[in-house]
Order: sequence, then C-alpha cells, then structure tokens
Amino acid sequence: MASASPTRLIICAHEFGLSAGICHAILDLIDMRRVSAVAVLATGTQWRVQGPALMAQHDAAGIGLMLEPGCARSPLAAVSYLLRTPRAELARDFARQIAAFHDVAGRAPDFITGRFGFHSWPMGRGALFLALERLQIAGLWLCDPTERAGAIMRRGRAKWQAGAASALATGFRHQASRRGYPVNRGFSGFVQNTKTYPVWHDFERFCQYPGPAPMVTCRPGYPDDAHAPDDPLADRRMRELMYLSSTRFADMLDLLTLRLVRDPRETI
Repeated sequence: MASASPTRLIICAHEFGLSAGICHAILDLIDMRRVSAVAVLATGTQWRVQGPALMAQHDAAGIGLMLEPGCARSPLAAVSYLLRTPRAELARDFARQIAAFHDVAGRAPDFITGRFGFHSWPMGRGALFLALERLQIAGLWLCDPTERAGAIMRRGRAKWQAGAASALATGFRHQASRRGYPVNRGFSGFVQNTKTYPVWHDFERFCQYPGPAPMVTCRPGYPDDAHAPDDPLADRRMRELMYLSSTRFADMLDLLTLRLVRDPRETI
C-alpha cells in the first residue's frame, strides 16, 4: 500500500526577543530543524541583541513579527487597550513595531501575528490593514487563529481559549484574502494547566485533525534568571524545549506524515 502524502505543517516558535533564554532555545531548535517559523517581539529587550543571529537563519525558518497590544499582558487588558485606542493611533503603533523589526532584520517580516491573536479581532484588524496599506508591504502572510469547531472538540485541550479565539477572528480570513494576504488554514497551540500537563500530550493533540495549511505555536526557552520571576510559563518553556528537541517529537511527525514548512503557500 502506498504511503500517505505528507501534510504541510508550520511549527512557529513565539516571543523571540523577550529574553536571552528564549532566543537561544529557538536558535537551537532552528538548527535542529524542529521549528519552521519564528514570531519576533520587536519590542523585546533582546531583539536588537539576538536579531542578527536569527536573521542568519532565514533560509531555515520564516521570520515574522508578533504585534503587541500596548503593555497588555492578558486578553482582557488587550480588549481594554483596543477599545480605548483610536484606529489611526493603533495603526501608527503597528507601523512602529514593523519599523522596529525592519531596523534589525533589514527587511519586512515574512508574516504577522499578534499576542492573544488580537490582530485578528474586529477591533484590531482594521488598524492592521491600515498600517499594511500605508507601508505597502507585499508578499507577507497573516496568521489566522481560526480553527474548526470539530477539531477543537476532538483535541479536547484549552477548548474555551481556542473557541474564543476562533469566534473573535470570524471574518478575518475573508478580509485578509480580499486584500491579497494569504493566511494559514488551521491553528492550534492554546494551553492550560501549564505547570502539570505533559507537553508531549499537548503537541500530539495539536498535530492531529489539521487543516489544509495548519500552524502550531510553541513557546520554548532555556531558564533565564533575569526573566523567570515575571514569566508564568518559565517551567513550561523548558519542557517544550526538551520535547521539541526529542526523538519522540521527530517520530510523531513521521508517524502522522507531517512535514515542516515556513509558509502556508509552500509546497512539499
């Protein structure tokens, strides 16, 4: 019997630039070919320091920008920020973050995503499209956190977070495509019980029931004394790094006939 055709999969490491430990972990995973995309926090303290090393790996991974909603560190704070900030001001803030990326990278991002997926929310997407129109950036794709309800329920993890993100992103794919921006098709990576739940179990669920061009997010990192006291995911980051570095992860990709790609438009 012929083997099944491989499924494209983007494994995207989040928050490059937030701390030295996170940056070093992501760079090591790129070397191992265990992640295929990286979302940069251009406002992070380590972006200017570690950015050149990441850009040297551009042939091995797509390098995009993770927009931040002001100083918000929770979804509710992000909602509050978006509701009280005029669209034109939001667009200027997004443009500044894109410029901060460009200052180090020397180029535009390959894709754009946002913390909590806020860039796809009705209050944020208009500002994003306005900023991109003004900057006239061509060729990038946009992260769509929408997932099918059936896939969310079958995976059974962080269902409320995934369902809320999908609901808030309703219509984003259509609006992005109408403007010429491709998007991923399928999304997973929401977590709960981060201090106790097995990382391997999460990822093996994330990678099941994929869409036609799916994206899985991860948040690996080495322990970082300077950042850890303020990081609720400090323990989870190290466990994700250990799993993504393991043969168990590589074996899972082979078992599910998944092949890593940098871009949802990429063919195998």
